[in-house]
Amino acid sequence: MTRSTTAQGPNRRTVLGALAAVGAPLAGRAAPLRRVVVIGGGMAGVACAWLLDGLCDVVLVEAAPELGGNVRSVELEIDGHPYTVDAGAQYFHPGPYPTYVQLLESLGLYPPSAGGSHAFAASITLAEPSEGYPRFVSPVLPGRGWPLVAPWNRAGLRAFDKAFSAASRREQRDASWQLTLGDWLPTLGLDAAQWEGMILPWAASILSGDIEQARSVSARSAMVFAAKALPPAATDPILYYVVDQGMGEVLRRMVAQCTTVQVMTGAPVSGVVRDGSGGFLVQAGGGPALQADDVVFAASGPPTLALLAGVTGTGALRAALQQIEFFDARLMLHTDPAYAPAAQKYWSFLDCQLQGDKCEASMWLAKVLTPPPGANPPNLWKSWVTHRVALPAQIVHEASYRHLLPTPATLRAQRLLQAAQGKAGVWVAGGYTHPFDAQETALLSAMDVAAAIGAGPSARLRALRRASG
Repeated sequence: MTRSTTAQGPNRRTVLGALAAVGAPLAGRAAPLRRVVVIGGGMAGVACAWLLDGLCDVVLVEAAPELGGNVRSVELEIDGHPYTVDAGAQYFHPGPYPTYVQLLESLGLYPPSAGGSHAFAASITLAEPSEGYPRFVSPVLPGRGWPLVAPWNRAGLRAFDKAFSAASRREQRDASWQLTLGDWLPTLGLDAAQWEGMILPWAASILSGDIEQARSVSARSAMVFAAKALPPAATDPILYYVVDQGMGEVLRRMVAQCTTVQVMTGAPVSGVVRDGSGGFLVQAGGGPALQADDVVFAASGPPTLALLAGVTGTGALRAALQQIEFFDARLMLHTDPAYAPAAQKYWSFLDCQLQGDKCEASMWLAKVLTPPPGANPPNLWKSWVTHRVALPAQIVHEASYRHLLPTPATLRAQRLLQAAQGKAGVWVAGGYTHPFDAQETALLSAMDVAAAIGAGPSARLRALRRASG
């Protein structure tokens, strides 16, 4: 019997700490604290509130019943055993995530010796179901060195090694973000069958799943994770890390550290207007309007754009947001190996399956989740199904997301957005404001906004700044 419930977050209108302190001046200051309303309870919104805690009068507003955004930890019961599984953001690596890792260290969730996370060896399989063998199988899992000598796999290993090495060199020399993946891949000296049939589909699987759409994205943005996270040798293990209690635990611990932040969940924002005296009125959850000196829009781009329509003086921000491209993604947690190769010896942590001009990934979580003593690893899968011809059986949870599509046009629009930040108290935060969308960039965006509003004295901000360089 398999059961799914959403992991619990803060209750509606939770007040953290002594609310009597909210709005009271800091010691030695006569002026009241600056009032800030943060709209959106994902990583960017929670981090912004956490960084401004004690320095501003902050209200964090989230439309959903709990905080999370793209962080969605769910509680599952599989074969009679409980598991916490991330249906959204899941794994991290110190290479592309130095600031996020510093945050986890401060929260007691990293390194693994702290007891809040663990490492696992990642692996990749790329296959087209009608073909006899996968096009590529990573040889990094224990006991799976044989692909190194498989004739059909040696060429694939060399192709991936060459592409990832080239991506690393581009990252090191801070190359342009404007060159598209479709224009860059033919320059690597690979056979067309290698970059068209392997590298491009793999990139599509971590972006929109649409191979033609993947051609249009920034090459550097598409390959930044590979450039920073992969080991020097193609045969070395690829280590990623997961939070044992789910990524939702990160947000819960940040909120628990706040002393003067008011958190409102289940409170969708219906309107934001200027109040005529330099501030704002934010209508949230059907209660009295919230007064603010600054408003931080930390929701996704499309809902932020809709709310900004009622805020005068935001034409530049809205024009930039209109040019940022997104794609919709649908995923499912299930116990059906429908998207894995027929032979289990080819299964990997990340199984990328080609179907015509689409390629979507399926994560085999048995290698990630830690079973209770005496239990077998659960054969649980996390699969992107946006373009799948057939859906899996035995679905235990499903979710939908909207993600950044990092085309050169999107990246140019992001620069326009940054130039318009903070005009008359309006701010935008989120991973989508950076060239790649992740918990790391969501955190970086929150740091920039919080620093500009008034978090400069924060020890939390200083620690994160040291990690980000």
